[in-house]
Amino acid sequence: EAATALLESDKTLKHIILFTDGFTSELGEGAGFVGTQLAESLIAVAAEIAAQGVTISVVATGEGAIPELEKVAEAGGGRFYPGRDLDEIPEIFVREARIAARSFINEAEFFPKVTSTAEAVRGLASSPALLGYVATTAKPTAQVHLQVGESADPLLASWRVGLGKATAWTSDGGEKWASLWAGWEGYPDFWSNVVRDTFPLSGAEGESLTATISDELLTITLESADPWPPGTETLARVSFPGERSQEVRLERVSENEFRATVPARESGTYAVGVSVDRRGETVVLSATASRSFAAEFLPGEPDAGLLEGISTSTGGRGEILASQAFDPDGLEVGVTERSYRWWFLLIAALLWPVDVALRRLRFARREPASQPG
Repeated sequence: EAATALLESDKTLKHIILFTDGFTSELGEGAGFVGTQLAESLIAVAAEIAAQGVTISVVATGEGAIPELEKVAEAGGGRFYPGRDLDEIPEIFVREARIAARSFINEAEFFPKVTSTAEAVRGLASSPALLGYVATTAKPTAQVHLQVGESADPLLASWRVGLGKATAWTSDGGEKWASLWAGWEGYPDFWSNVVRDTFPLSGAEGESLTATISDELLTITLESADPWPPGTETLARVSFPGERSQEVRLERVSENEFRATVPARESGTYAVGVSVDRRGETVVLSATASRSFAAEFLPGEPDAGLLEGISTSTGGRGEILASQAFDPDGLEVGVTERSYRWWFLLIAALLWPVDVALRRLRFARREPASQPG
């Protein structure tokens, strides 16, 4: 309905904020509460209306929202906000409305702010002003090196892709917005450092460590652009949510790859560090992976036998319809007995000295002395 109304509207800004967990019972007979089919239809609808100028952002409710919701936001040209504290929802809506309403083309005089210590900006102490840029949002895994504008928009950002690195610059190359940079003496060195920062981690022998979580397993993958020497051994230390850590030995699966898996049922962030000795040089790599909700919240097939056993052992009625959940018929009224005898004895013991004191003490009112006439 919202999409239909916006498509018929003559407004220039057409944006939908979808607030859902992706689960529904309106999927046909026997579908249960699995929202995958609904998500697939939403993805198709989001892509269709995005082509007509209506964008969609998705705010996932709770920590058990289905992962397909992120694809809905991608197809709709909007942003995805994973399940989080419900107290943050109003702030997300305000931020999303502000982002959707703002202009993506910003033209004025802006001075970049250095926000990292990466090689691309390590020696950047000052620069000329920029006359414009395109407002964007940084990827969750991106490292922002330069920010610009009142909203601290990313100007220069990079992120790892396999063994390589992708870098984004949101202004132009010097024809219009960066025209002052084109005549700046630090311009050649700046772009040389940016390009050099995209090279593999160790020159021609680049290594990459990735950590991903799927099906209650943390998969650690160590890759190299060149084959690992025979006899190479790798040991990883995994820090689990909380304070627990564990050493894991990676197994060689190919000439260029080592891999290991670790159970990951807890929600939170997993940090992985690997140290490997390669031709006398120690290479230290790190990676992180996050699980936004615990394994018990994952959708799955119900264990009918286990549920029946729990119901039988607790005196329940077994399988019932949703409409019978609050039906009191056949249920006994619960009665709980509690003794307050000792509490009354304790109160009496504490009040007895007070009672004795009040009986023995006399309180006389002193009359003020009269003044001599």
